[in-house]
Amino acid sequence: MIPITSPRKAASLMNFLAIGAMLVCGAATAAAPALPKWTEPLTGVEFVALPKGCLQMGTAKPIEPPFDSNWARMGYKGNLAEDEVPRHEVCVDAFWMAKTEISEADWHKVMGGDAPANTGKGAKVNVSWLQALEFVKKLSERSVGKQRFRLPTEAEWEYACRAGANVDDEPDREL
Repeated sequence: MIPITSPRKAASLMNFLAIGAMLVCGAATAAAPALPKWTEPLTGVEFVALPKGCLQMGTAKPIEPPFDSNWARMGYKGNLAEDEVPRHEVCVDAFWMAKTEISEADWHKVMGGDAPANTGKGAKVNVSWLQALEFVKKLSERSVGKQRFRLPTEAEWEYACRAGANVDDEPDREL
């Protein structure tokens, strides 16, 4: 998800387009209102305007996550159980977020080169945080000052994933 400045000044309520890593959250509400949309011209990625709002982040008590060697492999040395405490309210400003993840084809339109055969529509995977930053920087440069793309904050990402749902903090819940 890479937020970018609004493509239209008239849409001043929406300050950023969130495309960041552009991953799909998968959450939806039954009676979700139609949200404004915009299509980025270089990649054809569709963005959705998300209104400002608040959510509860974190947990009331530490939840010990299952062991996952990927955390250690990525160099994380903190305590996952304690990092989510205490539960607290976080508010986000309005922003734009990509409706789908960045595909291999989208990645190569921005970064150059050809997408590997049979992967054009599949999600771009195995991208580091620094590579994602380079992607949004290049996408911003190619928009010639019309949009400024960035990665979403943790709060924006969680807000988008919850899609307005007011759910508890159980880690294995289904939205």
